[in-house]
Parts: sequence; C-alpha cells; structure tokens
Amino acid sequence: MGDQIGNKIKHLRMKAGMTQAQLAIVLKLSPSTIGMYEQNRREPDLISLIKLARYFQVSTDYLLGITENPSTQAMACGQSLTETEQLLLESYRRNADLRRTIDLVLTLNSPPPEQEEQLHVFEAASSADHHPPQFSHISKKKWERILEAPETDDPLL
Repeated sequence: MGDQIGNKIKHLRMKAGMTQAQLAIVLKLSPSTIGMYEQNRREPDLISLIKLARYFQVSTDYLLGITENPSTQAMACGQSLTETEQLLLESYRRNADLRRTIDLVLTLNSPPPEQEEQLHVFEAASSADHHPPQFSHISKKKWERILEAPETDDPLL
C-alpha cells in the first residue's frame, strides 16, 4: 500500500462532505483510525480497505494507487473503464429508452428478415411534434430515392 492511500481517503471523505467522525461511524471504526489513515501513519487492513472501497464506490486498486481510475468496473480485456464509459454504462442501466435505442444501434448490422432490405434511420427530435429522437425502418430503395432528391428549404419535405 502506497503513501497515497491516506490522501485518497481524505479526498473521498471531503468530496462526500463528511467529517472523520461521520466516516468512522459508517465504517464502524474509531475517528482516530480514520485520522491515522488520512495522515498516512497507518494503513487500512484488508477488511477496512474493502469497506472504504464499497462505501465510496471506488476500486481497491484505486485506493492502493495501482490505478488512477476510481471505477469499480473493468473491461474483459483487463482495462478500467474511463469516466465517460462509466457514465454511459450507468445511464444505459438506468434509462430504459436509452437502453432500447442502444440495443437497436447494436443490431444495425443484422438485417431484418423481410424480403426487401431495410435500413435503420435515426429520426431527430422535433420541437413541433414533441417526440423524442428514435429509430425507424425504411427500405433501402426508398432511402436511395431520398438521397437522390433535390434539396429544398421547405421543412415539411
């Protein structure tokens, strides 16, 4: 365990708006133990390290200074998720509409079983009809005709 662990514990505690006494109560430790950790005069034992990581929702690798990424999620190839990837994953898990849209995007390479080849087309949100953005199906032939059509300033076309 590196000398950074105390600094990380203090940073996480302060970010959470907690006092050493409040953190001590949550983790069932003494306030002086938390103080010693933060001053790098004492290192947490394995159980305390796990409690800290779980409470602050960071990895033990982050607390130990093995990685600078606090994410508890790891990719299959052994790399940690970036902050943006973690936010996307959390949003995906919480938002059913977003999950359906992403699942649909992931199936774009799988053609539907219909006879005529279909394309997935993203329809942007419109303030006039108050509909959220969504995907719809369109035949490949119709899409090609749209692309070949002359441009117009008419918003209805």
